[in-house]
Amino acid sequence: MEYGKRIKEARLNAKITQKGLAGAIGKSVSSVQKYEMDLATPPIDILKKIAAALDTDISWLVSGVHVADVEELSKWPIASTPEETDAGDAEYLRIMSKMRAEKISPAEIEMALEFVKLLRKASNGQAEQ
Repeated sequence: MEYGKRIKEARLNAKITQKGLAGAIGKSVSSVQKYEMDLATPPIDILKKIAAALDTDISWLVSGVHVADVEELSKWPIASTPEETDAGDAEYLRIMSKMRAEKISPAEIEMALEFVKLLRKASNGQAEQ
């Protein structure tokens, strides 16, 4: 995974030092350094704290795709075969092309799709309540 690059990017954008981030998430500076260098993968609870401290969403830290983008992508019907392709799929293909250009790995795309499934499940659960 390339969490580290995104954690560092978000931290620099937020103008927070490694020490400041470490304090905000209850970890040592060396842990933050390891996360940023991809020498260690932060557990999900720490990723949530990092996202909150850096005012970003966890989906972006994990996959490089913001929640809003994932939610929008989840609304599109996707063709199963080339013969079923329609105008809506053109937008899907544009987004997929953009994801490839950003060098988002297939594993990260799969992770983003799993995130979409979780969002849908949560959304369906809220609608039923």
